[in-house]
Parts: sequence; C-alpha cells; structure tokens
Amino acid sequence: LSLHNALPIYRMEEILAGLPKIDCGSCGAPNCRAFASDVVRGRSELSECVVFMREELKKLHNGLKPDGEQE
Repeated sequence: LSLHNALPIYRMEEILAGLPKIDCGSCGAPNCRAFASDVVRGRSELSECVVFMREELKKLHNGLKPDGEQE
C-alpha cells in the first residue's frame, strides 16, 4: 500500500468517524461508509448528511447568545 493510496483511505476513515453510522440513506448512499467514500472522491459533500448537519447546527446554535452574538 503506497502513501498515495493510503491517504484517501485515512481520509475516508476520518470522515466516517464523524458520521452517525446509522446507515439511514438520506444522503443517497446505501450506508455511511459508502457516503464517506463518495465524499473523498468528490461525488458528495458532508452537508448531504442530514444527521451530521443537524448536529453541526446544534453546535452552532448552542454557541450563540439569544441576540445572535458569539459567546
């Protein structure tokens, strides 16, 4: 396994670690591993994972004061 081939695999595992791993298919991929592979290949964007984006929005919301300013 060359370094050139290992980098996409490492990136895919890194992306997969941040996904919910519930294999809901809402992104259009059959499972989270296939979705992570699609992201690495440039066929999909992380924002296409509804569950991931929901969690990101929660983090953003929790970091804002009621008037919309950062804490």
